[in-house]
Parts: sequence; structure tokens; C-alpha cells
Amino acid sequence: MWLLDTTTLQIQQVTDPGEHKYVILSHTWEAAGEVNFQQIQQLETARGMRGFDKIEKTCSIARSRGIKLAWIDTCCIDKTSSAELSEAINSMFRWYEQSAVCYVYLADLEPIPATNLPPRRWRDQVNKKIRHCRWFTRGWTLQELIAPREMEFFDREWNSIGGKHAMARALSEITTVDPLILKNSSVLNSIPVAKKMSWAAGRQTTRVEDRAYSLLGIFDINMPLIYGEGPKAFTRLQQQVASQNNDLSLFAWQYDLSSLGPDLREPEFAGIFAPSPDEFRYCSTLRRHLDQFQLSTEFSITNSGLRMEDNLHRPRGEGDDSELILSLGCVTVTPQGPGNALWLGIPLTKVGNTYFRSRPVSIETAISRSAWVSPSRNTNKKKPPNYIYIQTALGSNDADRLSALMKTGIVIVYSRNVAKSVISPFGIPPECCQAGWDDKNTFVFNTRGQDNFLGIHFFRLKIDGYQQSNTGWQDKYSLVCALQWTGSSYELILGIFRPGELEVEAESLAREEDLIMQVRDNLLVKRSGDSGLLRQEVMPKWAFTAKSFHLQVRQIQKSDENPTASLFTWKEGYFHVLVEMLK
Repeated sequence: MWLLDTTTLQIQQVTDPGEHKYVILSHTWEAAGEVNFQQIQQLETARGMRGFDKIEKTCSIARSRGIKLAWIDTCCIDKTSSAELSEAINSMFRWYEQSAVCYVYLADLEPIPATNLPPRRWRDQVNKKIRHCRWFTRGWTLQELIAPREMEFFDREWNSIGGKHAMARALSEITTVDPLILKNSSVLNSIPVAKKMSWAAGRQTTRVEDRAYSLLGIFDINMPLIYGEGPKAFTRLQQQVASQNNDLSLFAWQYDLSSLGPDLREPEFAGIFAPSPDEFRYCSTLRRHLDQFQLSTEFSITNSGLRMEDNLHRPRGEGDDSELILSLGCVTVTPQGPGNALWLGIPLTKVGNTYFRSRPVSIETAISRSAWVSPSRNTNKKKPPNYIYIQTALGSNDADRLSALMKTGIVIVYSRNVAKSVISPFGIPPECCQAGWDDKNTFVFNTRGQDNFLGIHFFRLKIDGYQQSNTGWQDKYSLVCALQWTGSSYELILGIFRPGELEVEAESLAREEDLIMQVRDNLLVKRSGDSGLLRQEVMPKWAFTAKSFHLQVRQIQKSDENPTASLFTWKEGYFHVLVEMLK
């Protein structure tokens, strides 16, 4: 750590800042004229620069109060060294915390004369004016407000206007940081993660990555700096927070519709992590539940997403488990007071083997957690817990595509001639046969957002005048529908397997779900290529392929006049296939 001698303004290096008494400066940078590390070592040059006045005043006040050393970020960090810059940013919260006092220079606060004003009236005037200072809008100044034990504020002319403890209530109203935290930062760990994130909402930094890096000290974590990664820095920050906390309030964020702009559509899906601190702006009233230790939930980041124990719920009275609720174990206090707190949860939708955050513009609330019930599961405690995976982040293009695919179904209209000419058993007159799927010739596969979808449907024949056994696998025909993403377009394979054409050990299968799983495994292992996609050449005779059709999902518009906009229509032999937007 580099420190300035407040008398000579010479820079010197110290190994352990905790062994030295020093003053530290918090301020907002000017667009030009700040004195850097190299320039402060050439005092004659530095004196002619615009930012030198702040350095000189800081050292002068500190010297008059018997403090011999000072730290100022503009000139006490060698920013030409990436290692030193990384060390400084990861240590900055501690440096402010260990300082004897932090001077806050508000360059845009006009002096407020105390003459002819009672002390209380003067204090009210100061509190009213400081809320408009630029210092309260910057990202780095949040930790500079919280970390120091002692803090003194100065106006533009370097007149002292008060200390942090005396101004705690006014500062809390401006920043939403609890007065208790302003007076004692050691209790930071007791504050819900989402509430701490809310303090950074709306604050700006010159580099987008610094919105994340400026919060390292507040969450007591360290991570390497990667300038150039953009918003991914905030995702990394949340991953680090998740790896060191079991506080589910980290996921209590929500999109602000006003921030999306008039031309942007309301997103239907998102990852579990927030895009920026701004999405936590509504979390300032969060409180962690009193049973936080009993309610702790283990979760971790994996290459498949956020892994956590399956403890999902659904709204009471709703039987559909397509959208479930993840209870966050925290409450928000309503304007009516603590007695009217609401439990918080977020909705999740399953796509394939992964869950996504759904309806991210809203948060689920309930007066009691009993409003959410767990779907029926095997509660045998001897078995290990089930784990789920939640997607961590989702790009805007991915969200649009997922939203459209979730509404996409493959509607297959069977011709009656399928039974008569394709699957008629030998020795039975074709006119006696019809395919038996509830006397209908239409079946719908909902792809549920999967790029690579394999649908399997079983049916038997209804034969007028003939009795066909209904007891074994060998009596069933299999309709296989595969929607495959080849990397540039979708490929649709549709085929019918006659009894006996699939190698399945049916005798051991008691449930149709087990049969579908075995048929699926059989197809993927024995009839697919190295990419895992089904190959047309190993499909049965009665199989058809529609190659290279494209789902132009962003061009599909649903309306009252056209409630199901067809994405793709294909007629081939006995099948009429529609890939469309489901109602």
C-alpha cells in the first residue's frame, strides 16, 4: 500500500496498513486533471494540475490534526501495474475500514453559511442539499460510505458539515443503508444478500465491470479482475456470493419494466442470476427469516447450472407442476409495518432437465408459506435427496427463442390410410383397420422449449370383426417424432415402428413411462450418429424426413384473427405435420 506523507507529500510504501494511522479520501473523479501515481512523484508538475488541490487540502487538514499519512486513490495506486490494481481493488474495503478517519469531499455542494440560522435549521438545510450531490450516485462510494469507522463530510470550500454518526439518519434516507450499518459495518454479514445488492441499484461507474468490483468488500469476497468482460463481471460476483452464502434472497431480484424501454418486450424467461444491481432496487425492505439456520439450503455452481436440493412448491389449489415456486426463505416488510410481512418466492419452469426463471418481472408473495405446497413426492428419508439444476444466465436472444419454443408444438394429423395401407397386419382386410388413438387422427407433441426433442406415442389397432390382444408390448405400434437442431436449422424425422421392430425387453416393464424410457434409450444408442441425432438411414421403412426447415420464431405474431401462426407445414404421404404456436 502506498501512502502520502502529509508534510512533504512524498509517497512511501507500507507493508501492513493496520500498523499505521492514516487519513483516507473519498471523492468523485473529475473528467480530467486528476494526479496519478507517476505525476505525484513530480511535485512541481503535479501542483499545476486541477486535482492537486484535493490532495493538498486533505494532507493539510490531516496534518493539522496530527495525522502524518494519507491515502488518495488517484495518486496512491500504480494503475500501470495490473497486479497492483487488482490488489488495491480487492483490499480497498479493508483500507477504508482501517483508516483513522475518512474525509468525504463533496465538490458540488455549495457552502451553507451557519450565521443567522439556528443549528437545527442549518442541519436541515445541509441534509436537504447533500442528497443531490453526485457522490451518492457513484458505485465506488458505496463501500467508502460503509467501511470507515469515522467519517467527516466537507463542502466545496472544505468547510466541515458533520460526521457520519451524527448524519446517519439523513444518510440512510438518501442511500437506504441502515443506520446501524453506517455506525458499525461489522454487522454486514447479518444483512440479506439482496438487501445489500439494493444499495447499489442506480449507482454508476465509468467501467461497467466496476459495478461488480466495487461490491467485493461489501460481500467480503475476492475475485480476479477481468476488464473487458463487461456485464459478465456481475454474474461472476453472484457466483462467488452463492459459493460462500446459503442466502436464497440472492435470487429475489426482478426486472423493472420501466427500465426495459418502450420498444422492448416483457421477458418471459431468465436465468437465476440478475443482469445488474439495478434489478435489486425493490429489495431494500427484505428481512431474513429468524430460522435462517434451520432453513439453510445448500447450493453450488456447476457446468449444468445452479445445483440445489429439490424443495420446490406450487401454489395451493393448482395441480399443474409445469411452473413451480422456489421459496427464498425471506420476507419483505409492507408499508403497514413488520406485522404485514410477505414471504417471497420466484416461479421456475422446467425445460428438459433444467429449470429457468419464469416471469422475471414479478416476485411471488404469500402471507404464509402454507400458500405453497410441495408436489407429491416419495418422502422416503432413506433415499438421497433429489437435486435440480437452474440455468444461471440467459442472453436476450436466448430468452426470445426459449419463449417461442415453449409455445411450439408438433401437431401431427394422421391420415386414415396410415392404418389401412401402412400398418395393416397381414391377413386382415385393410378396410377393417383403423388406427386407435381415441378415435382421432391428431396427436400433439409439446416440445417444451427443447431444441432436440424426441416424442414417443404408442397405439394399437382397432380391427372391426377381429380381436387383437391388449396384453403385450408386441401389440403396440410406436410413433416416433424427433425434432433435431443440426446447428443451422431444424430437422424433423417422423416414423412408425411396427411391433417387434424395436429391441425392447418388455417383460420387465410394468409402467408405460419405463417403456418410453427404454424405447428412447434404444433409439439414441442404436439409431443415432456421433452427434446423438437420429439418422434417417437406420429408421424403419415408414419414416419420413423434412430437412432444413427453420423456426423463424421472432417473426411469429399471435392475434385474435390468427391465434395459431403456423411455423412450418409439411405433407408427405400419409402425414400432414404442422409445427405451430400452441394456443
